This record gives sequence, structure tokens and C-alpha cells, in this order.
Amino acid sequence: MDEQRRPREQPAPGQDDQPNAQRTPAPTGNLQDQPSQAAQPSAQQTAAPPGNLQLAAALAGLYGSEQGSDCTVVFCQEAEQRVGRKRGREADEAEPLGDPLPGHTLVLRNVSERFAAQMDRWAQQLEESGAAADEPKKKQQQKKKQAAASAPTQAPRSGRPVLRVPLGSEAELPAARLALRFAYTGQVGGLGSIREALEVRRIGDYLAIEGCAAACTKWVADKLAEPVPSAGAAGSGPSGSAAAEPAAAEPPVLQLLGCTELWPSHDPGFAAVLTAASPQLLRHFRSVLATLNTPSLRRQLEALPAAGLEVLLKSDDLATDSEDSVLTLLAVWMETNWENTDTATRKRLAGLVRLARLSVQAMSSLVLSLAADYEAEGDASQAGWFPISVQHAAFVAGYVAASEPQRKTLKEYRPEAVVAGWLSTASRPQCVPAAGLSFKWSISKQALTAALEEAEPDQAYFIAPSFEGEAKEVMARGLAWSLLMQINKGADAAGLFLQGNVPTAYRVEDSRLAGELPRFASIVNARLVVYRWRAGAREAAYTNTFDGRSGTTVGWGWGSGKALALAPQPAAEAAGSGDPLARWAQYLGPEQEITGTLTLLPPS
Repeated sequence: MDEQRRPREQPAPGQDDQPNAQRTPAPTGNLQDQPSQAAQPSAQQTAAPPGNLQLAAALAGLYGSEQGSDCTVVFCQEAEQRVGRKRGREADEAEPLGDPLPGHTLVLRNVSERFAAQMDRWAQQLEESGAAADEPKKKQQQKKKQAAASAPTQAPRSGRPVLRVPLGSEAELPAARLALRFAYTGQVGGLGSIREALEVRRIGDYLAIEGCAAACTKWVADKLAEPVPSAGAAGSGPSGSAAAEPAAAEPPVLQLLGCTELWPSHDPGFAAVLTAASPQLLRHFRSVLATLNTPSLRRQLEALPAAGLEVLLKSDDLATDSEDSVLTLLAVWMETNWENTDTATRKRLAGLVRLARLSVQAMSSLVLSLAADYEAEGDASQAGWFPISVQHAAFVAGYVAASEPQRKTLKEYRPEAVVAGWLSTASRPQCVPAAGLSFKWSISKQALTAALEEAEPDQAYFIAPSFEGEAKEVMARGLAWSLLMQINKGADAAGLFLQGNVPTAYRVEDSRLAGELPRFASIVNARLVVYRWRAGAREAAYTNTFDGRSGTTVGWGWGSGKALALAPQPAAEAAGSGDPLARWAQYLGPEQEITGTLTLLPPS
């Protein structure tokens, strides 16, 4: 048994078997593998010498090498993951995953407590098998079965130990090999993502590989600290539009939030990583309007775990145009993730929306409808995703209308089900700059031609312009705002209207918001412009500004039926021939499309 604990006698690569002239400095390697140093000679000496770096480099170079290998590392399927595994099947029959790895007991014993324990069991079994050579054959077989059931390490006929690493699936093989590489080198090089780093951390922690978990945690922290390109956002560019964006790698903070099942518990070092990730998450999503109006950010929002969304909703730094849009942000996330949440999670997230900061319009049209859904359907239905009763919604509305002395009393004696966060009047940063957020829209020549062909005389025909990225709506003030152009065949002008609709995220099955709604009041601060071309220059042909004085209502357009004055109708067109686009020429421009902008303005 003692010879299993001694370093091999053959020289390691880069040692005395090579000429000194050929030696070059090598990576430090895992100093844990080196023989322990003598005790410190004095109290003044605070750190032990680093040891023989050349030896560490030689040991690091043994990873995956047959040179000096005296054991085998086998990756296998975890017992509970095996399908059709017969009871009593011996451990050495476990389904292998991938190719085995040549191992070195000198290295693995000194860096992994679990490997050391496996080697000790193997040595004990070897000793017992020798001592029991004279025992009856039947008794020997019984002992072998008992040993197989209790130890993941088996000694093949050659006497070479087999160290087994159980994995959940073959997908974990790369991480397992990186954990073994760390055992030799003390380095976590080769990691490609946050998920892979956490997988290596988990396997290294299971194998009790000294320093592996801490190194992986540090790698994750360093990755999160790296500067990342700014995410595309509505309003971030010259037009502030929700245009299609070039594909980009997923930011590290989203990688981290995408693998919560790998987060270690009770690890102060990793808890610090999560704390540092919160401001990065806020920087990435930047503002509620950016998230709702940028396709890539919206998809990333929907993929967030509840813990990530909670960070956003809880923050005083989450910028928005109004709290109405914060409620819609939660609705958008809940539409995708409701089935993956429980009652407690939904209550916690809903409690972070500051209902006292909602507009009167949002409280009357959205919150009261959600409250009616909750009372009628309960939280077992997706329609009841926002846990508030009609009575408690009325309590919040009364709190908003109350005087300051009344608010103090109401807050003190609020019903238990009325979450304190609902009564918060703290404002969030305004995400709409003074110059506004502009969204380009257009109607192509082909779409206009098709509309003119389908339009019937004396009947209004509506065509919906598209925003950049083929979006049909812009999210603002909690609603989805779309444009409608009205075409009347033979008329001297075309109309243009702005309409606020309840977002699809609210219109889930069995919800009152999914059906026909009363004409609830709606509000938006915006400027709508249509361009025309004269002498090769673009100019505004029509401008309309919307604010709280406009007569906008949910589901109905507000604007002008004579927004675009058209050229006189040629006699040939009136007779049924000629070019129907001739009257629209001043609006089509060089790109042969009607263009304009919808600019969201700060609340007045």
C-alpha cells in the first residue's frame, strides 16, 4: 500500500531527463500537488515559499497523458439517471460517458478528497482480497458484491484503480474534463461561458478539488466586470426606433441569470457575485420603454428568471415614462412565464409595482379589470395573474386621492393584503429625454398600391403603417400605440390617426381585457409627423401633437381625416385608367414609400 503514496520514480517531463539548455519557464501549475513545505522558521515569515515551479509545471503537463499514469478516470451516468438499470448491478457496469482519462494518483490524491477516499477504498479492497485468498469461493463473491455496492471505485484485473465521476448526462463531459484539468494545472482556462464555469464549479465542488470552486467563482466575477457593448435600445440611436439589430453575444449577466439551477447555496463568495450583478442587469435593460420596444431586449426580458425581474422592479433606478409601463413590463413577462411561477412569486412581483404612481387612466382601465379577473378566476388561472381584489384596488385609488394626513392613517391601517409597495409614491427616473424618443414609420409603395386597389368608392379603407423592424406598434404609457391611415377612394385627402390599444400581454384567455372594452380614457404625450418631398428636400407635411387634452380613448383612433392633402385627381384616373399613385407622388419620396415619425415626449 505504501508504494501507492510515493511519487513515481521516473523523471517528470522537463526535469533531469532533459538538458538544461532546453528548459524554458512553464506555467506555475497547481502548487497544491507539490510536497508540503517545512514549517515556517520564524514568526516574521508570513508566507511559505512557492515550492518548485518546475515540478508544478511537470505535474500540470501530465493531464491527459499516459506517461506515468497509474489509474483511470471514468465518467459515467449517475445511478438515478440510468434507464432500465437492474437492481444490484455492480458499479463497474455503470454506463460510461465519453472516453476514459489516464490519471495519476500522485496528483489526484493530493488535490481531491473524494479521489483520495476512492483510492483508500481501492487499496483496502485490494488488501482484503489478498487476505481472503483462502476463504471459500461463495463467501468471496458475497464480499465482492458488498464492496461493489458501497464503493464507486473498482479494481480491474490489472490492479489499476478506476476513479469514477458520475455525471447527469454526456453534456456535462466538457465541464468534467475542465475540472480535472484544474486538478493538474490550477487554472480554469478554456471556459467559454458563465454556464460552463458554474458547471465546472459544481463538479469540482463535488469532487472536492481544492481551489476549483473559488477559481470558477472568480472567473464569473471577472467576466461580469468586463465592459460589454451597450445593448440596442429604443431611443438610443438617431431615430430612437425599434429597428432590427445585429446579432450579439448574450451578455454575461444574462448568462448568469439563465442558469439559476447551478447557483451554489451558502457560498459568501458567490453571494457577492450576485450582488455585483444587480447594477449590471439594470444597465443592460436601461429603461422600460427600451425593453418593451426593442425586440432583442424584450426576448431577453421574457427569458429572465423571476429573481432577475425582481431586481428590475425593486430598483429606484429603473427608468420609465410612467409606472403604467412598469405594470405592462410585468404583464409581458408574466404572459410568457406564468406557468413557471407560483402564488408566492406572483404576489412578490406584483407587490413591486407602485400602483399609487399609476395614471388615473391605467388604474381605471387596467388595474380594476385585473382585479375583477382575480376575483372571478383566482390565481389558478392565468387571467388572475395580478393578485389584487376590486376592494383593495379601490383602497389604493382612495389612497392616491387622499390628503397627506389621510394617507398616513390609511397606510397605518391598510388591509393586510394591500402590499406596502402598492402605496409607494416614489417616482422612478424619466426615460424620455426632453427631445423625445422618435420612431420611424413607413408605408411602402407596394402596400399603398394594394390598398388603393382594394378600397371601394365612398368607403373608408384603413392601412397600418409599419415601424422599423416591421413592428406595428410602439409601447408607451402602458398601452400599445399604432397608426392608421384612412384612404377614401376619390377623396381629396387621406386621414392619419393614433390609436392606443390594450397590449396583447393583458388579453389572456378568460380576462375581461380580452373582450370588448368600454371607451376607457387613454393618454400619451407624442408628436406625429408625415413627410413630403419638394425639390428633392424633405419637409413636414402634417404634424399633430397629443397630450392629456387630446380625446384619445382605448381602442379608438384620434387624429385628422384630412392629414395628407392629395393632388387633384386626373381625369384618366377618374375614368378608371391612369396611375393611382400619381396623387401621392409628393409623399413617396426617393425610396418610394410614405414616411414619418412618432416621437414620444416627456409627460407635461
